[in-house]
Amino acid sequence: MSESMAKKFGDLLGKFLDYDASIPFLSQATHMCIRVRLDVTAPLKRKKQIKMGEAVSIFAHFKYEKLSLFCFICGKLGHGESYPF
Repeated sequence: MSESMAKKFGDLLGKFLDYDASIPFLSQATHMCIRVRLDVTAPLKRKKQIKMGEAVSIFAHFKYEKLSLFCFICGKLGHGESYPF
């Protein structure tokens, strides 16, 4: 986990703004905190498959903080599960 990896994830999710470099031993960390400007009209990404060499692939799972009302069904902000479709 490096600054370049943080920028790649940030640009995948939206517009990369910043990342938390204060996590000790960032190269051995299991998570990374990044700040991203999101397009709130698009669904949020939940995970991304990353290839680590030819035979190994892993999934990066995304967690979001400080969101407004969020629909877990469609992945968009602005309405809850009770919203009529």
